[in-house]
Amino acid sequence: MRRVVIDDLQDGMISNQTIYNERGTVLVGQGVSLTSSIIKRLKKTDIAFIDIQDEEQEVTKEISLTLTVEKSISAVKNLSESLFALKTINIKNNINEIEKVIYSVLDRPFIQEFLGTCCHDGLLYNHSLRTAIMSTNMGLIKGYDTLNLQKLAMSAIVHDCGMGKEFKEDEEHAYLGFIKLRKDLDVDMVIALVCLQHHEHDNGFPFSCGRSQISEFASLIAIVDYYDRLLMKNIDPRQALFDTIGQKKIRFNPNMTDLFSSTIDWSRIYNIS
Repeated sequence: MRRVVIDDLQDGMISNQTIYNERGTVLVGQGVSLTSSIIKRLKKTDIAFIDIQDEEQEVTKEISLTLTVEKSISAVKNLSESLFALKTINIKNNINEIEKVIYSVLDRPFIQEFLGTCCHDGLLYNHSLRTAIMSTNMGLIKGYDTLNLQKLAMSAIVHDCGMGKEFKEDEEHAYLGFIKLRKDLDVDMVIALVCLQHHEHDNGFPFSCGRSQISEFASLIAIVDYYDRLLMKNIDPRQALFDTIGQKKIRFNPNMTDLFSSTIDWSRIYNIS
């Protein structure tokens, strides 16, 4: 790391710190490559210098990120196979598209940061990727275009980022995740809202929002999140499905519950050849 005065900054330098303005808005994130527009924005502040990554740091980080992506790609394949083996959710027809969508977003810095942070906790890591697999499957059936599929997949991956490094049951992580993502200007508000609202319903948290106030992605991911949490409690996969569907109108948007139901592999559940 080296400290560089503002007037000596050049395009392509990598910031080694996250810098905020007086309103708390991010001016540049850690690990972000500086551009002329970012440098111009920084020069308008009272900041005298910033910390820049040296070449050795950049190489080390690149290797680390590559390992994170490779681990995630392998995990997605393994988790997809394990979901198919449960004989409950039908992802076989869409598996190639699902994996393609998820792989296409793994290079996003905030995705890599989250997966790199939680990869040591198998519960949170696997829950995040399973949620992304099943949510993307629903998005494909619903007919989302590529851009919305990518936003949906990113939302699903980081929906529990407020938990930190470990999977835990609490009512604070939704709000904490929202605050964390809103500090990153590269994260779409749609994605941050999923963090905030994926446990929302009439008696949910953090704000007990009505159904009309909950974003579509949050309504979709809430169902998958609920189902996967039941699986994590070692509830029989079929029973977990019926428990989830039974929350229609009580906890979940009926249209999204019907969409989730359309992904169920009823023929395999009832051994219909």
